[in-house]
Parts: sequence; C-alpha cells; structure tokens
Amino acid sequence: MTIKLLSIAAIAACLATGAYAQTSTEADQTATSGRDVQNPEVVGSMYGDKEMTQTRSKDEMKAEWDKLSAEHRTKIKGECANPQNDREKDFCDKIADFE
Repeated sequence: MTIKLLSIAAIAACLATGAYAQTSTEADQTATSGRDVQNPEVVGSMYGDKEMTQTRSKDEMKAEWDKLSAEHRTKIKGECANPQNDREKDFCDKIADFE
C-alpha cells in the first residue's frame, strides 16, 4: 500500500512540474517575445541602459526613432495599440506622437 501511495505521489509531482514551468513571471513579461517594442536590437538605442529600464530624453528617442526603418516603426505602432506590460505601455506613451 505504501509503495502505491509513493508511486502516485511521484507521478503527481512529475505532472505538476509542467504546469509550474508554464507559470508566467515578471521575467517572462520582459522577454522580447518577438515584439519589436521589446527587442533591444530594434529599440535598445532609445534606452540609456542595457536593461532597457531608463528611456533617453524625448529628443534623443525621436532621433533614434527616425533612424528605424518604416517597417519597424509601423510594427511598433501596431504593438503599441495593445501593450503587453507596464514597460511597453511607458515606452508607447513616450513615442505616441512620433511620426
């Protein structure tokens, strides 16, 4: 009987591990996830640090924005219509009036 209970507990623990691995965390929210608005290679120059936590001044951001391709600017504006987290919302608010 004890062996059966231990076996069932072991199986339950194995099954629960997958669900735990899929749980969203703050780190997940800051991952690039294929979005240009979070991609350091696309918008990293608009931030003053590698972690992309401090944006540059509005004038510096505008200068970097103008250097982006039209495709990137269009994609970012589209992504800003539905920001995925607070970081994206803050960034999108700052570039809202950029053409």
